[in-house]
Amino acid sequence: MENFNEYLIRKGKQFAFGEQRKLLHKQYQSEVYFKQYNKNRTSHSKLIRLYMKTPGYKVLSENSENLGLRINQYIRMVLKAYKHQKFVLPDRVVLHDLIVSLSRLSCNLNQIAFLCNRQKRVGYQQIEEVKVLFQKIQKTTLAHFKPVLLDKDYIKEQAEIYPDFVAQLERIIEEYKNMEL
Repeated sequence: MENFNEYLIRKGKQFAFGEQRKLLHKQYQSEVYFKQYNKNRTSHSKLIRLYMKTPGYKVLSENSENLGLRINQYIRMVLKAYKHQKFVLPDRVVLHDLIVSLSRLSCNLNQIAFLCNRQKRVGYQQIEEVKVLFQKIQKTTLAHFKPVLLDKDYIKEQAEIYPDFVAQLERIIEEYKNMEL
């Protein structure tokens, strides 16, 4: 693609300055840059329309919101994960508890860092407090990621929250059966 300097040379206006240069830059954008940009965008990107019933859309939007993503980003992530078959939705309650617990521990860690920065030195007591905090962080994280007991009630509850939970569970079981043990 032709850049602005090449455009000026082609037009014979390479020595333009001030308002004339600004005007030429706007012409360059409309004549060259935007046309090329749109051509590249349309040739490399394709529009997909997806129609869903309202309950399915609500689940999709809630899941994307819980992960802090826009719906289009979430759908791309799900498609890539499905391709690699490595996607399991996090449980909202567990995720919330983990975030709250880690936030509390991080506040304590920030207080210790502030104290160390104010004193311009780190003592044995601060090092031990940090070690204890990191152990609590590890313990909290592992407590939230323990194996789940798959009973009928849990499967029913998750299937109501996530419509494709049963399909994901079947896929995982099928993969396990196909593994060479």
